[in-house]
Amino acid sequence: MAKRIPLSDPRAIAEELHSRRRSSGKTLEEVASAAGTNASKLSRVERGKGELRDAELAGVCKALGINVFLLFEEGNQDVA
Repeated sequence: MAKRIPLSDPRAIAEELHSRRRSSGKTLEEVASAAGTNASKLSRVERGKGELRDAELAGVCKALGINVFLLFEEGNQDVA
């Protein structure tokens, strides 16, 4: 099962995205281009120095093959 990250922990999100990107073998440029942002911004995000808009986060997750909803703890809750 994939690691679940609390939405309230931007540093953990940054570390997870960095880890997933490195594991995928993709460069900052490749992921940023696919996400509709630039490598400089993505680098800042991975270092915990910046934030992504929702659409950019979704694009990064798509580029890395991550289901953005399931990445977070809140995505693992049952729907009543």
